[in-house]
Amino acid sequence: GAAWAGLRASPLTTRSAHSVPRSASPAHRAPSPQLRASVQTNEIAMAQGTEDFLSASQGFLREYNRLARLGLAQGNLRIAEENLTQALELVQQGQMSSTPVAAVTYNLLGCMCRRMGRLNEAVDYLHRSLDVLAARRNGAEPVVERDIDLADVHMNMSSAQSALNRHDAALLHVETAIALLSDRLGMGERPDLQGVASEQDSKDVRMLVIAHYNRGAEMRTLNQHTGSLQAFDTAMQLADSFLPPGDSLLSMIKKAQRRARGGARRGRCLVARVESVIPPH
Repeated sequence: GAAWAGLRASPLTTRSAHSVPRSASPAHRAPSPQLRASVQTNEIAMAQGTEDFLSASQGFLREYNRLARLGLAQGNLRIAEENLTQALELVQQGQMSSTPVAAVTYNLLGCMCRRMGRLNEAVDYLHRSLDVLAARRNGAEPVVERDIDLADVHMNMSSAQSALNRHDAALLHVETAIALLSDRLGMGERPDLQGVASEQDSKDVRMLVIAHYNRGAEMRTLNQHTGSLQAFDTAMQLADSFLPPGDSLLSMIKKAQRRARGGARRGRCLVARVESVIPPH
């Protein structure tokens, strides 16, 4: 950029343009090998420069996302909003809207807007995140971002839709999350989940417990009493088997089971959802 700062092209006059014979004009000659090589070199340099710029931009974006996630985990929505505003500007300026790291930004924006009560915005951002991840999945492109997970985004979407009283949509998204988590944990091959040992497996099991619980809550709201109690039973079985004895989810599920059975007799819904907690990576 700086090397070109002192160069100025002389303006072409009508006279100078007509004084050049047509046959001698560079526009009417085949490019020389030297020119072709120079253009190719410049194109490679530009491509490398673009790649370097994109890499640097994604690095900044990941840092904004990290700080926003930390703010959300601590309940500091001001910090989260400041960093996500910067992140969103960078996504738009750097043409990164279809990248997995942008999907992280959209997911975090959805979580933030959900907590702020800006529910329609939350749904919009979560749709964007799901669209990016779906496009990568359909194109068999790996998503290597550690802070994004398709099941988690569906859980967040379920939460936002539920808050908007769109309980059919909320149920659909939580059931999608259950299917994704069950597949990842290999529950078809080991329905008792024997062998769950890794940290990621443990996180997935906890999310699966919450998903079954929330499925029960949504079904209660939709007056699907039998399915609701089955969902709570499944959540309780998983929680009993894989969560620590003092885990707060255990007591919450037991209370939900009792309230759901009582609500079924009285025809009322007394069960609230459990919202996923954002870990401060």
